[in-house]
Amino acid sequence: MARHHVVPQMLLRRFADADERIAMVAREDPGRVVHTKVRTAAAEVGFYRIPAEDLEEHARDGHDPELAERALADLESAAGPVIEGVLGGTLAIGVEERYRLSQFAALQLARGWRFRDEIRMLMTWYARQQLQITATPDRVREHLRSIGAPADERDVREFLDGVLNGSWTLNPPRSLIIQASLQYAIGLVHPQLFPRMLRLIRFDQPLLLTSDSAVGLWAPGSQAPRSAGVADADVIFMPLNRCCALAFTQAGREVVLDAEPSLADHINLTVADNASKWIYHHPDDHPLARIELLPPPVLAEEIDDVEHDPGGTIRVKGRLVWR
Repeated sequence: MARHHVVPQMLLRRFADADERIAMVAREDPGRVVHTKVRTAAAEVGFYRIPAEDLEEHARDGHDPELAERALADLESAAGPVIEGVLGGTLAIGVEERYRLSQFAALQLARGWRFRDEIRMLMTWYARQQLQITATPDRVREHLRSIGAPADERDVREFLDGVLNGSWTLNPPRSLIIQASLQYAIGLVHPQLFPRMLRLIRFDQPLLLTSDSAVGLWAPGSQAPRSAGVADADVIFMPLNRCCALAFTQAGREVVLDAEPSLADHINLTVADNASKWIYHHPDDHPLARIELLPPPVLAEEIDDVEHDPGGTIRVKGRLVWR
């Protein structure tokens, strides 16, 4: 089975040395650093593979399990020359080039491990909400009896506790998550990135890193900046190499900006914070030395709206789930 790259090799090469060696820093333990080749970094066997048996029978004949991987490779190939042109110092690009560039950035936000992890967490959270309503003691007792398990009061109570408060998670088929990630990137993120203004931010020395998400969201005015989404982020950064980053901005002029190192710190912090497993940089660079990387964000739940019944019962009408 083929290896698929979670981050495009053509992007990783811009952060590697002449021998295509790159440093991988663990997101959860920045003290853990692995040096490897670009071809093995950010790679997982069959990551975008959709087996024929995951499809309905009528769609299996002639199906290519590598279809999603090939489509991503085609989109990367289309974006490559546009990125080269932008790195040459010009933002005077046509509509099609802007389309390809914003599409490439949108895919980086959705194609990797973080999107898959958060989909699983959200589905698990939603399932628990539904089970709190539907998993009554009587139904649990009936279920336990149907599978030949003990079904006394203690068994029912332990089963309910495990379902509602246990560490289990839903694990949907990989093919379903692949389709969801592509739909999210192309249908939701890309239309929000495409109209934004572009800025090319340049530094006179190698300062930038990338990650397994490759894009960072910056919302400095937000009360919860780490929970910013594509729609409310003031700026969305995508480092293109060690010295240049592209910025998708809500407003302002389209310019090529020669910036101070402090801006590189902001960019690196957003991109590293958005990583799921790995942060990548040139083996000779030390971009994380200048920033304080917080522990990885997690999904949190907050009650948004409640309703008070005359009998004193409080009903939750709305909840927020956010990073």
